[in-house]
Amino acid sequence: MRYLFLVAGNDWNGSARAFTEAARELGVNGTFACVVVQPDTNVERIVSARAVVRGSKDAFHVAPIGLSGLPFFVARRLQREIVSDGIDVVFVNSARMHYVAAIACRMAGRGVVIRRFPPSVFERKRMFGGIRSKFASRLVATSYVFSTTKDAQVSYIPRVVRHTAVVPLGVTVSDNYHSTAAGEGSRAGAGTRASAPGYDVSNSGNRLKYIVCKSDDSSRSRASIAIRALAMLVDRHSYLRLIIVGESKYDEDLRMQAAALRVLNLVSFVGNREDELEVMKRASVGWVVSERDTGGFSALDFMSVGVPVLAEQQSVAVNYILTSITGVLFPDKDPNSVAAIMAEMLSDPAKMETMGEAGHTRAKREFNLQKMVKGFEQIAEQTVKARY
Repeated sequence: MRYLFLVAGNDWNGSARAFTEAARELGVNGTFACVVVQPDTNVERIVSARAVVRGSKDAFHVAPIGLSGLPFFVARRLQREIVSDGIDVVFVNSARMHYVAAIACRMAGRGVVIRRFPPSVFERKRMFGGIRSKFASRLVATSYVFSTTKDAQVSYIPRVVRHTAVVPLGVTVSDNYHSTAAGEGSRAGAGTRASAPGYDVSNSGNRLKYIVCKSDDSSRSRASIAIRALAMLVDRHSYLRLIIVGESKYDEDLRMQAAALRVLNLVSFVGNREDELEVMKRASVGWVVSERDTGGFSALDFMSVGVPVLAEQQSVAVNYILTSITGVLFPDKDPNSVAAIMAEMLSDPAKMETMGEAGHTRAKREFNLQKMVKGFEQIAEQTVKARY
């Protein structure tokens, strides 16, 4: 089986990461995988870097192809890649790319399409894709992949869709992790990591405690709550620092808010980083402020390194966090309530340590990368068989 993952867009996000990690895992295991990206973008740079496997050839092929413009002309460009690489399965993550991939496979005379939907919080049923998606599903054999069971249950699935599957997000989980939930580097080896630039770690092995948020363009209101909660806690908890990882178009607004609340010196915006997991490892609390795949990966990354997670109850994190076991889900967006919950968490280091360990165990058992890739392979095999 030969796989192609279609990553649309110019900015790196959780959906791009899901396909890139899957392609890398497949490639390392000897299966051909290709990732199509928009040329001359941040996504191309990051995907190309992650294709490199130390001491051997690249794990997967990176194909820069122009993905903007009229669908037919994009499909013509994609068709050439499908034919030249002998692609059997094309994975997409949007209605437009589903339509483009279906036309390309039809013109190439080979290939099936798997459309993946990121995790979300649904309040009502809704249709996916509309007329274009239905038409695309008739052009070539198509299956749907959902990230959570609830998403699959409440979604409208056209009759022409061949198969559906639930494939949760997955991350690499190592047994060699260091929980800093107690704020003192409680595990052996904690405090020995190299200082990451962009925020103050001069006392990180001493008494400072870091609240780390992974941000994107969906996280403005939640990141705002984090800053306001910090402002309420800092008088009695002067050791607290807030680190916002990732970039969004609202970063300048958040900086202005932090300055207005007189906590700008306690908030660090470190942007997109290759070593963001190292920043997360230093957290006493991981606060999920983003949504969809980025939010899902944020929760799982914190859990994978043994950090207890804090998140809103009406967020994507509800799919991953067991409240009071691997973290805390707060029902109210009121900063006063959130600050009280935060203070309670920080006052019990032993409980935070236990939650971090439980999160690590849950991520390793239920949300590991190998399980996600195996799910992709199974739905791909079913769809290819259904074509004939």
